[in-house]
Amino acid sequence: MRVEGVLVLFVLWNIFLPLCLAEGLENSERVSYLHAEVVRTGYVVLKPKTDIYLVKELWVTLSIPQNTTRQQSNIKLVDGPDEYNITKDEWGNDMINLVWKNPKVNQEIRYTLVSDVEVFDKSLPRTSVSFITTEKTRANKEIAEKAIDAASGFSGIEKIFQVADFVHRWLRYDDYDKKITEGAQWAFQNSIGACDEFSNLMIAMLSVLGFN
Repeated sequence: MRVEGVLVLFVLWNIFLPLCLAEGLENSERVSYLHAEVVRTGYVVLKPKTDIYLVKELWVTLSIPQNTTRQQSNIKLVDGPDEYNITKDEWGNDMINLVWKNPKVNQEIRYTLVSDVEVFDKSLPRTSVSFITTEKTRANKEIAEKAIDAASGFSGIEKIFQVADFVHRWLRYDDYDKKITEGAQWAFQNSIGACDEFSNLMIAMLSVLGFN
């Protein structure tokens, strides 16, 4: 966001709207096609910190569904900003920049972004990925017990979904000013972490369940 002399409050929602209804799905691995609309909506409020302020432009950068070998995405609607453009971040992911000219302060500046997404199976050859166990991804007794408990009653890819859900709920994202990447045991004990710690804990739990 490009603003001067103001405090920015930023609120957003993500809504995933399938265009079909699946009932009685026993095995998620058998899903070969999904067509859905992904709706992202929210608002920004500019709060002046002083009596003197200048807001010429407001930029809001959001991630959007990517185009891959198994997924095609198109933007259907962008409502709210005066203009927008698509760029890539440092990792090559598509991002959308929403731009408002001379935005007003002390009121909600709303936006809505709708993407049409198709996920399909191109029958690509399956490849296996081996996770090398290191001190950063080594599970202890407590992590192993949580992994087994989280996956209890599930099979196949559903176990991975359950572990991912557990990690998401167990850890609070905190991109604190750290100099090193912490391991799975540290993340589990402190219940915080950034991307590296989330990944290390998930790899440790999946290794316990035999995904290696």
